[in-house]
Amino acid sequence: MSIIDPQIYEDQRAIQDRCEGRYAAKGSADDHSMRCLQLANEVHEVLNLMGWKPHRKPEDGEFTIDRDELLDELSDVYKFFLNLLHIHNVGINEFEEAYGKKHAIVLERLEAEGL
Repeated sequence: MSIIDPQIYEDQRAIQDRCEGRYAAKGSADDHSMRCLQLANEVHEVLNLMGWKPHRKPEDGEFTIDRDELLDELSDVYKFFLNLLHIHNVGINEFEEAYGKKHAIVLERLEAEGL
């Protein structure tokens, strides 16, 4: 089972191909920086959905997230993550192999810590 749907991966690549060179040369330092900032901005938008500021705590004391807004922002995060893969020509199999290696390392650490 793939952790990245091949159709979604290719759909996003097609969008990137249409926009190639709009910001900077593909895979350049400027392109990489721009994509990282875009991804970070989208993650920040997910954070802002919670209303995390203590001085703005809701009257009932409970922070809530609108599920539709969450899914919309997480979709943006995923799209910008895929953009990073694309500009560096990282394929699905290559990424999944790297992910598997990192996952094994994390499991080893958790076991070493008794978790």
